[in-house]
Amino acid sequence: MNCFQERTLCGQWPHLLTRVLQTSRTEEADLAAASITIIQLLATAVGTALVGLTVNIFGITQGDLTHTVSAANGLLWIFMLIPFAAIAIIYFVKPKER
Repeated sequence: MNCFQERTLCGQWPHLLTRVLQTSRTEEADLAAASITIIQLLATAVGTALVGLTVNIFGITQGDLTHTVSAANGLLWIFMLIPFAAIAIIYFVKPKER
């Protein structure tokens, strides 16, 4: 089963793209279409960089099984904590009222 058959955000991606293009103003349609590709590339680059940094910090370069398992566990824990950190930041950092 690929990601477009599941009911996940991955399966909703074409609908999100359609909604972005529908809600943009006609004079900004080209800019909205270009920004979709830029956001995809940026997300891929940032995710790849975070994975590379994480596994290198946890010792994947050592080459033995112990360090490989350590890197996999570190990757799991870091990427499990990122959404909770984002929720905490959103909760505690509130906009100032004017």
